[in-house]
Amino acid sequence: MKQGTKLTFGTAEVVVGEQFARGDLCDVHHCTYSKPEDEPDEPTGKDRWEVIMGGDSGPKDLQGVLKVVRGVGDNDLAGNEARVLGYLYPPEAKDEKFYRYLPRLLGAMEHEGRQANVFAFLEGYVSMGAILEAFPNGIDYRDLAWMFKRLLVAIGFAHSRGVVHGAVLPPHVMVHPTGHGAKLVDWSYAVRSEDKTSIKAYSSPWRAYYAPEVFAKQLPTAATDIYMAAKCCVALLGGNLSNNELPGGVPDEVQALLASCLAESPSQRPQDAWDLHERFDGVLRKLVGKPKYRPFKLPGVV
Repeated sequence: MKQGTKLTFGTAEVVVGEQFARGDLCDVHHCTYSKPEDEPDEPTGKDRWEVIMGGDSGPKDLQGVLKVVRGVGDNDLAGNEARVLGYLYPPEAKDEKFYRYLPRLLGAMEHEGRQANVFAFLEGYVSMGAILEAFPNGIDYRDLAWMFKRLLVAIGFAHSRGVVHGAVLPPHVMVHPTGHGAKLVDWSYAVRSEDKTSIKAYSSPWRAYYAPEVFAKQLPTAATDIYMAAKCCVALLGGNLSNNELPGGVPDEVQALLASCLAESPSQRPQDAWDLHERFDGVLRKLVGKPKYRPFKLPGVV
């Protein structure tokens, strides 16, 4: 989409900025989101990990991210993302402790026949994909600990609302290196339990991360997301994605917990992300004691 294009999302205006990423389905642009001064600030669920730019008076200009599908054949997937996020994180929602793990959808529309979604910009966040590039030999399991715990809370909240994300992959898990926040993005492939359908598509470059039932076109469950979250951990720890082997420096207890999440059969995996979070927390307390802030430095990020 051409830089400088103006779009209308309800009563808000979006000015398209520079394209900075190309996803499987969408081109992703920076943008500015403005709304009339008599409307409440967006998003209502702002927290210390999400910085939204805007003054106290006059039209509110927010930093945003605009995703526009490249082909109309993918409108259904981008529309599904808007539908699912509108359910998980309604526009009228007030502060809620679990909303900090989700992207804030500001608006959705069709432009020239193509679905366009606009989100609040995530200041200071980087993807697990960027961490993999920065640390090709893996990171310390103690650094992975807070990332995995945050991710388990994110998918646990979705599961409690009857939603399976369906694409828990390194580029879709955003973390804040210093604030230790996390957000799970790209809900295009998500499935609600009431949909009673399999996951419609997968990202070919990240095929090794998907649970077997995705390719078998079985109904996804919480165990599907748990499998993929564990695969992200294997990769971040410098493990082998083909056989899930981890480096010798990873404690046996951590290896055993991750292995339980990677069973071939969904029924043999943990079924509750929040319960798994508690189990993992117990393993960490045994290994390193009480939780303590551990600085994580990503090369090239201040």
